[in-house]
Amino acid sequence: MYPSILTEEQKQLLPFVKACGQRFYLVGGTAVALQIGHRKSIDFDLFSSQPLNKQWINKVIKEHNLNFIARFQDGDQLTGMVNSVQITFYEYLYDIEAAVQFEDVIFMPDLLTLAAMVALALGMRAKLITDH
Repeated sequence: MYPSILTEEQKQLLPFVKACGQRFYLVGGTAVALQIGHRKSIDFDLFSSQPLNKQWINKVIKEHNLNFIARFQDGDQLTGMVNSVQITFYEYLYDIEAAVQFEDVIFMPDLLTLAAMVALALGMRAKLITDH
């Protein structure tokens, strides 16, 4: 693992991310960068196959005394900022195995699964564009 890809602001949020790890796993560029160290990270993308429970998320935010500023929310997504770090909580349609552990903080999928998730997201975006 390459924890040096995290900003100081992200490192300060690791106790919060660890608490979120009870229901979420880490995906996206940060999960890839932690595994291969190719670039700095800028955010946390937290996915779950369970229904998005915003009350639980708000409870954990309050327990960690964070100033979470919501920027976008709908039925399956909540995105906001804590200081300069964007955090996205997302209800993912598919059950994903997240067996790779970052220290004692949170689990994430392996690189092949992360790549497949990106391919699926790109395909879904292309379909939305061609359908409209």
